[in-house]
Amino acid sequence: MPRQLLDLTGEKHGRLTVIKEAPRSGYTRRWECMCDCGNPNAVIVTQPNLRNGHTLSCGCFQREMASESNGVELTGRRFGRWTVLKRAGKSNNRKIMWLCQCVCGEERPVLSNRLRSGESTSCGCSRTDSIAHARKVLREQFTVNGVPLPKLEQKVRSDNKSGLKGISLRKTSDGQKRYMVRITVKGKHVHLGTYKTVDLARKARKVGEQLYHYPYLRLKKRPKRRQSVERECTLCGTDFMGGHRAKFCPKCKSLMNAEYVRQHLNRAAKGLARRIGMTYSCDRCDADFILKTANQKFCENCHDHLYQNGRRAYSHEFYELNKSRILINHRRREQKKRKKDDHGE
Repeated sequence: MPRQLLDLTGEKHGRLTVIKEAPRSGYTRRWECMCDCGNPNAVIVTQPNLRNGHTLSCGCFQREMASESNGVELTGRRFGRWTVLKRAGKSNNRKIMWLCQCVCGEERPVLSNRLRSGESTSCGCSRTDSIAHARKVLREQFTVNGVPLPKLEQKVRSDNKSGLKGISLRKTSDGQKRYMVRITVKGKHVHLGTYKTVDLARKARKVGEQLYHYPYLRLKKRPKRRQSVERECTLCGTDFMGGHRAKFCPKCKSLMNAEYVRQHLNRAAKGLARRIGMTYSCDRCDADFILKTANQKFCENCHDHLYQNGRRAYSHEFYELNKSRILINHRRREQKKRKKDDHGE
């Protein structure tokens, strides 16, 4: 008995309403559809694309989404160092561009998506300023007698053949290996000798570091501790000296700690305090488990099950709220994949 073919006539898929079947393309069935946007021209869609939600309209939905994202007015808004002046037309790939002015006075057109995503925040002057600031910090805080200390503590370079800092591998004319040891201080290279084994080269390097680097490293400035500032206690209102996040004066803090200890002892006397490492019953399946955290209520199996159910419910809710956008992105990925396959063939 031959298999009965599906009849999609009259069905509605997204904004498309199936009118009749169109001529096949090879073995693939196609259908003639009309869109709800009022487009007088019929749209030919393959049966798989209709049934799996790949094609939802004649293209009007995607245009509406693009116009909605590009129609946001940005004039007068600030993005980092940019100030949007006016609209500057579209780029070659039909994306909206805005004429922006940097705080340094430079004017340049910038893509809308680069502004809103934070990818572009200046004309490049911020990078120059950050480099200048880093050099200033290096010069003022991490330089001793003209020697930058981070250079002395630098790690081994990835292209080092010996795997040790300051030790390079050389070969003699007869093919034997030799390890040449050097050390650099104040831009000058000091040759410490050539050795047959790695151990001898390592010892020579350590001696060189003690001789040339240690006199500068021992003068390294330690980071300053955060200074105390005058604060007001949130309980008694008295002023005290503390850190920037301190809320209670020492007297109130000690009283609060004593109150916490008293409450814990009372709960322990009544059998309400739970101790880590003790065995308790699960609130869901009554199975015994060892307490690992103070707020643990379920055994490991129930915890994993509830966690997966919560993730599944969240994923389903997110899909229902963003179904149209997800389908559009899926269609774009399929088109890119199809183009790559065609180019590969």
